[in-house]
Amino acid sequence: MHLTQRGMTAFVAALLLSVGGWLFGLPEASILAVCTLLLVLFAAIWNKISRPQIAIERLVVPEVIRVNETCRIQLTTTNLGPRTTAVLLLRDRVGKFGTVELHLAPLPSGEQNCARYSFPTQHRGRHRINPTLTTVSDPFGLLRSTLSIGQSTSLLVLPHVWPLPDLAGTLGQVNESGAGNSALFSGNDAEFSGLREYVPGDDLRGIHWPTTARLGQAVVRQFEPPWQRRTTVLLDLRASASFEQSVSAAASLVDSVAQQGGLIRLVTSLPHHMSPRAQEFVHASDRLFALQEQLALIESSEVAFSPLEALRVLDAQQGGRLVICTKPSSFSEIAELQAASFQFSSRTLLTAQGPAQGPAHGPAQNISQDTAANNATARARNSASRRNSDQGSHWQHVDWAYGTSLTQAWTDSTSEAQVIRP
Repeated sequence: MHLTQRGMTAFVAALLLSVGGWLFGLPEASILAVCTLLLVLFAAIWNKISRPQIAIERLVVPEVIRVNETCRIQLTTTNLGPRTTAVLLLRDRVGKFGTVELHLAPLPSGEQNCARYSFPTQHRGRHRINPTLTTVSDPFGLLRSTLSIGQSTSLLVLPHVWPLPDLAGTLGQVNESGAGNSALFSGNDAEFSGLREYVPGDDLRGIHWPTTARLGQAVVRQFEPPWQRRTTVLLDLRASASFEQSVSAAASLVDSVAQQGGLIRLVTSLPHHMSPRAQEFVHASDRLFALQEQLALIESSEVAFSPLEALRVLDAQQGGRLVICTKPSSFSEIAELQAASFQFSSRTLLTAQGPAQGPAHGPAQNISQDTAANNATARARNSASRRNSDQGSHWQHVDWAYGTSLTQAWTDSTSEAQVIRP
């Protein structure tokens, strides 16, 4: 319970009137001061008596959503007290977006009231909604009581996903042994390659019991991932105006590979993401939500490698598909990326142009008036990239202009790309 600005003014006025009445011998001023103090006392008693006995339940529909999709928050208020509540002010702190205020009419004992509002979903990430603050004030607005009711909840906003055509098949080379991932690829999609000694951490379901019984030590089945269906997505985490577009592109690729039933590894350009464990392939369909959540929470970093530096320490594993999501690159940078990624049998460079000013957050709603010019630039860069391509693999450059559809940019680039076979 605390004084409002009006209550503070009334309290200070009462003190001045009492001092003036005593100094100048004005009984009227003293009486007025006493009346004002009694009014403040009445406000305090009112707030004490009117303290609401309510329960508030918050329902987030849905709790997981994509950028710019509609999300509704419902607050259900139940009066648990014996008396009708006063007019209540409900306030929800919605993450970094500000505060939502809802005025609740007097609620009779035992009854409920449902209030709804829309949550802003322009920014990806996990957004926390603090417990609801309930404010009660006396009829004169002199004192205000604030209570924190309910529990905090969270909302996960995933990056926007663009539908992409099926990714082109890889030319590839024979894959090296999958000894490090035997437990991971022991499903129907993997290929049996032999037996090896059990290592702590291996999946017990992979133990070959007849051989184990004959040798007297645990032996597990060895599997290797099918190289034709492996996709590596390298996300550039350097800060840029097109960073949000790059994250959306990576999310779209993860979703596309999951629909095709392929294997994927999502690698960022942070130094600690270059470790062997961070470079393991996983079934995209099985880890789809975990990968999308990782992309929803990812942030740019000042210590991130450039894609070229990341490629120098990235294990290519002799084949598979590589997609690099990065900011605009010069012709010399594109040539260097081509040379550094020759181990991959299929390579795609996706450069997001970003807005002219300010960062992008999710899909653009307005199509740029310069779409034709941007597409012409993309075709020119793609043509130059093809001329500089090495003669052993597929190379594609998708130049995604801000305000356009990634689906269309990818389709246009695919139709123009050339596959050069040895």
